[in-house]
Amino acid sequence: MSAADAVQPFRFEATYNTSDVETAVARGDRPFRHVSVDRIFIALGIVGVLLLFWIYTIALGAAILAIATFAWGVREKSRGGQKRARRFMQPAETVRVGGNESEYWIEGDGFSARAAWMRVRTSHELGGYVLLRALRVPTVYLPIAVLQEAGAYEHVKAILDERHRVFQEEMAVPLRPVT
Repeated sequence: MSAADAVQPFRFEATYNTSDVETAVARGDRPFRHVSVDRIFIALGIVGVLLLFWIYTIALGAAILAIATFAWGVREKSRGGQKRARRFMQPAETVRVGGNESEYWIEGDGFSARAAWMRVRTSHELGGYVLLRALRVPTVYLPIAVLQEAGAYEHVKAILDERHRVFQEEMAVPLRPVT
């Protein structure tokens, strides 16, 4: 589908709870869902200790143990900050999102925001949603199932692909010729 086809009229609306979206996105498309960070630290510790027993790899084992210990310490120290940051996260509430060929919007209790598609800076599919980020607009999750039911998925995807291409061109830094 070309960008010219994307301007055909379409409209969609959906309602969802923000906590449901965060849960779906959190368990979403991660390739190593079964590997936790704690398991990685345990594996690094075991490898580091095993490398200490061979004379040629003592330094490598010590380095792995030092790096793993430092990384674990940083992770433990950041947990307090993560708990404090959760207070500032968007509260769980029901929001309504929608869009048409010229704009998309999000509305909740006490707030609403609208933006033209050209303001989208990043977008990608994650956990059954199309995630949109734009300047001065909250992050918007568009449910893919709703987009497909409304027949708008291909249109939205074409708009976002074109916007991504334009944004990459805008951000490209021309190289100076070497003289």
